[in-house]
Amino acid sequence: MAAARTLWPKARVRFRRNGKLYAADFKESQQLGPAFLLLCAFAVENALKGTRVKQIRRAGSVPKVSKPRRGTYDAMVVWGHDLPALAHTVGLVTDEVDAEMLHTLKRNIEWAGRYPGPSGVGDWFVPRHGTNDLRVISSLIRRIRKL
Repeated sequence: MAAARTLWPKARVRFRRNGKLYAADFKESQQLGPAFLLLCAFAVENALKGTRVKQIRRAGSVPKVSKPRRGTYDAMVVWGHDLPALAHTVGLVTDEVDAEMLHTLKRNIEWAGRYPGPSGVGDWFVPRHGTNDLRVISSLIRRIRKL
C-alpha cells in the first residue's frame, strides 16, 4: 500500500482550482491509474490470503498454496486472484461499495493492470479511479486485518 499511496496523488483525476480538467492531468491519470489499482489489488490479495492462512492454522490445519486440480475444491487451498471469493471465504462483511471495489481490483490483478487489451469477449474494462478509492481500499485492508 505504501507504493500505491505514492502514486495516488497523480493517479486520481483531479480538477484544478479553476474547476477545469486539463488533458495533461487526464493523461497522467490514465497512465498511473492502472498501476495504482494493481498495487492496491496486490495489497488486498495479500491481506486476504494472509488472513486465510492464519485462519487455517488456527484451526490446526496446514494451508496448501499450490493450484488445486481443475474442478476440485479444497477449503485449505489458498490460491487465485478472485478477491470477492477470498473476501467471502475469510468472512469479511462487505457492502455494495466494497463489492464493487473488490471486483475492480480483481479485474486489475487478473489483466487490466497488466495488459493493454481485453482478455476475451466482453472483457473491455473502463478504468475507474474514484476520488475516494484510496480511502475505500485502506478501509478494506484495516477490516481484513481485524479478522
